[in-house]
Amino acid sequence: GPCAFDDHCPLDAECWDVEVDYGDVIVGDAMCTYPCELDDECEYDGRCLDASGPPLCYARCIDDLDCWDGFACVDLNDDFDPVCAPW
Repeated sequence: GPCAFDDHCPLDAECWDVEVDYGDVIVGDAMCTYPCELDDECEYDGRCLDASGPPLCYARCIDDLDCWDGFACVDLNDDFDPVCAPW
């Protein structure tokens, strides 16, 4: 979820600044997550993506209601497997 500091996150996660380039605008926010190399390394069926730097775990979603304030359910890789990302 969203965060401002590492101590806002669960023990196994840190607060990472994430930026997403949507073509006409770049949107940034901070979220609790951790680095990964494979989807299997992400808890809760998360997805490992390199949207704005090192690959990080993102929460999968069906629609915007699955995400937190300031985040939306977007298909970052155009592969029909959307995640919650800054919006």
